[in-house]
Amino acid sequence: MSNELKPCPFCGGEAREYSDCAQPNEILHYWIDCDNDGCDIEVSTKRYYSESEALEKWNKRHSIDSEQEQRDNLERHNEKVRGDHECRCYKCHMKDRSIPAFMSVCNYCGNKRCPKGTDHDLDCTNSNECGQKGSRYELGIKSEDLS
Repeated sequence: MSNELKPCPFCGGEAREYSDCAQPNEILHYWIDCDNDGCDIEVSTKRYYSESEALEKWNKRHSIDSEQEQRDNLERHNEKVRGDHECRCYKCHMKDRSIPAFMSVCNYCGNKRCPKGTDHDLDCTNSNECGQKGSRYELGIKSEDLS
């Protein structure tokens, strides 16, 4: 492991290591934070008992999936949730009026504005954004239009 501090993951500013002590020469905690006063995010590690653990936590970065990986993951998800299942979409709710009233949501992502929350035959977008094509909230669709 390198002892070099990576820059702030939000602004790219320099990082700085801090420690506190109860008595001279008795360090209790180590932590690292962004040293850029202009950083819009107040970012810092927790306080750790070892300098190396604080450094390791600060330098840890999570990978971000590429757009293609995100699309592939969404397609795998859509294939997984198709088929027979206990559906909570609005279309199934309207077919079987014996089901007690509930908020219709997508079975996978749980969002009410996801198109799959309106009709389980549509793809899940994993989003609750307004105006999604196919969602009953797309253009203020009335419930009788889906019956």
